[in-house]
Amino acid sequence: MANELTKEPTMPADMMHLSPEEQKSVTHGEFWIPEGEREGYKRALQALNAAGVKYVISGLYALYEYTGIYRKTKDLDVFVEPRHVVDTARVLKAAGFKVYMEQSHWIAKAMWGEVQTDLIYGMGNGMAFIDELWWERSRPGILAATQVRVAPPEDLIWHRLFVSERHRSDSADVLHLIMRRGPELDWNHLIERVGDDWRLLLAQIQLYDFVYPGHPQHVPHWVRRDLHSRPAPPPGEFGDPP
Repeated sequence: MANELTKEPTMPADMMHLSPEEQKSVTHGEFWIPEGEREGYKRALQALNAAGVKYVISGLYALYEYTGIYRKTKDLDVFVEPRHVVDTARVLKAAGFKVYMEQSHWIAKAMWGEVQTDLIYGMGNGMAFIDELWWERSRPGILAATQVRVAPPEDLIWHRLFVSERHRSDSADVLHLIMRRGPELDWNHLIERVGDDWRLLLAQIQLYDFVYPGHPQHVPHWVRRDLHSRPAPPPGEFGDPP
């Protein structure tokens, strides 16, 4: 994020060993936020910082931080704990934003004209809320010339594992995160986060092996052994006849 206005991002040193095709898969375009959006995000972030709100940046800006991939997005994803949502909304309203609840179980929105900041405090499927670990494990970054905390890569993967719908799937993002950050991930934490939905993680690892067959070491062997050794779900758990 520190080089957010760089027109031609340079290839990180730890990616130079990749083949040209692999390099293409983990870099994309230029990181440039249109001026109007940038000023809206800056206004929101500076207001939150001044008020001492504990938040982390997630979404595509966090993905860029960890992978170098940038896709144009229509909004800024700010993750906060549910207990902080009301205070966060009040801070942004005082800063001139129009704030409203979009869906009560996971998301509110703050609008500065047409510039949109999403206040996310849970998963869209209702399976989990944002908790204090997102903040405690976050990393420093810079967005819109403002100091921020960036969502931890393990939790970013966990969150994206569940985004698989008819109109959208974040599977590719998970694969690129493993490719770029696999060796440094806290896999114990990720497995704990996934919990009973560990089959989703195993499926992504198997897909990763297909997409990046030359880099199996980015997933520790013990992770594969652990997940493969787990018993299959009993008949009927997913609606199959017993």
